[in-house]
Amino acid sequence: MIYKARAEKWPVIDCTPSMMIVHQNHDYSHLPGGKSHYEHPDTNENIRLAGGQANIRYTILDSTHRLMDGKLARPLMTSQRFMRNVELVLRSIFFFLPEKSIENIARPKRWKKRFKKLFK
Repeated sequence: MIYKARAEKWPVIDCTPSMMIVHQNHDYSHLPGGKSHYEHPDTNENIRLAGGQANIRYTILDSTHRLMDGKLARPLMTSQRFMRNVELVLRSIFFFLPEKSIENIARPKRWKKRFKKLFK
């Protein structure tokens, strides 16, 4: 949903500073074999239908505004936000590559893994 809003140039508002967010912890017994959804073929099909990995990776870091104390403001630039912006720029530059290649180039978490392998 965040990707779609950003693609349509709609505001995305991070309300977490002003609301209590609740997520129920649960197991995966309701899924076939009791396995996490990451291990089911439907997951890959859902990702494909959503437009690929890049489209489902949008998070609070991609919000355009924050609701704090009843007021809307632009979010502050943090190192995480900065790195997210770097990732988006890299994705736009290397759009022509296969998705797996883009993931390896654009995702900062992948950089850490590569640096560790280089300096072992």
